[in-house]
Amino acid sequence: MIDLHSHILAGLDDGASTLEDSIALAKAFVANGISHAVCTPHIHFGRYDNNLKSISQAFAELKTTLHEQNIGLNICYAAEVRFDIEIMQALENNEIPFVGDWHNQKVLLLELPHGEFPIGAAKLTQWLIDQNIRPMIAHPERNKGIQAKPDKLTPLIEQGCLMQLTAASVTGDFGNRAE
Repeated sequence: MIDLHSHILAGLDDGASTLEDSIALAKAFVANGISHAVCTPHIHFGRYDNNLKSISQAFAELKTTLHEQNIGLNICYAAEVRFDIEIMQALENNEIPFVGDWHNQKVLLLELPHGEFPIGAAKLTQWLIDQNIRPMIAHPERNKGIQAKPDKLTPLIEQGCLMQLTAASVTGDFGNRAE
């Protein structure tokens, strides 16, 4: 199994606090059948000011430790980027790592705010698509605006945005509305 969205890198956001926490999570991943994981710490401008450099450094430390401890989890890194106009400048400065490529486009894991569906969302996602970047919307089922009116996602789906669901939502851990 592949985990496309994890907060396993130590000390970068609200995920693993320490390298020991990261190793414990990696062991749990392997024990639960996950062989590959994309480490996706938050880039949330003004809150988690991560960038390509800070993420790659934390990734290198975890990768080395996994190898030294013979933990069979294959990892790579990207970021979960919060919806914000500052994405444009960060992309221009090559500060955002991508999940990978899909149909000859780079894939950006894009997080919407948890409250309302943002005005102008389809404009930003279209701008990304025009830059040859395919948005993958992180856990849209957890956005309260989408929960209240799921058709708010229609324009993004019609544009070709990808959607990434949280397993805990599917199992009901985030409540009935997310499920």
